[in-house]
Amino acid sequence: MSKSKKESTKPMPEPLLAGDVPVTLRHLELVKQELKSDITSVHLEVNSGRLETSSLRLEMQSGFKKVESDIERLKATVEDVKSAVFEIKAMMEEQSSRNRVALDGYAVVYERQAVTEDRVENLEKKVFGISQK
Repeated sequence: MSKSKKESTKPMPEPLLAGDVPVTLRHLELVKQELKSDITSVHLEVNSGRLETSSLRLEMQSGFKKVESDIERLKATVEDVKSAVFEIKAMMEEQSSRNRVALDGYAVVYERQAVTEDRVENLEKKVFGISQK
């Protein structure tokens, strides 16, 4: 009895490796479709990333253009201020030269008034000196 049991039991086959497992054509087709779908998904994600990057680049360029425009406006404003400063400086120099002329004229008038007052004082002394005698 024991002999017949031993003879009837077959040795256990070795486990199959992944490469040794038989597959059907349908299974291969499903795997192929899944891989294509995954690749398409990756392509779409990459394209989406590219579009997002392009959008960000355009936003940055727009921002840079706005900053450049603001800088140009500031430069124009600075030039306007410089022009006004030079105009005020020219006016001050002109006023200064007029002031010198006026001051020179005042000095001449003051000197003449001092001379006239001295002459009047001398005349008064003479007139009062004569009248007191």
